[in-house]
Amino acid sequence: MGLFISEDLFYAVPYNSVVSDSTAWGLHHRIFTLMQIALVLIVLATVAVTALINVLQHPCWTSSTERTRYEAGLPQQELF
Repeated sequence: MGLFISEDLFYAVPYNSVVSDSTAWGLHHRIFTLMQIALVLIVLATVAVTALINVLQHPCWTSSTERTRYEAGLPQQELF
């Protein structure tokens, strides 16, 4: 025996009668869709920033000294 006698707490909460089922499901799906969009945007931004950093570290964007270090296999200077 737990704190609650039944699992009705999950289905019959105090304000359950205030909001209709269609409104509750509509809000649920909209919030879930917004969360999915936000997650996709975060992943795309991460990929874009990583690609941009890799492009900026390419030897063609660096000075001749940096290019020589790259060709010699020496470590590059950090951008940040």
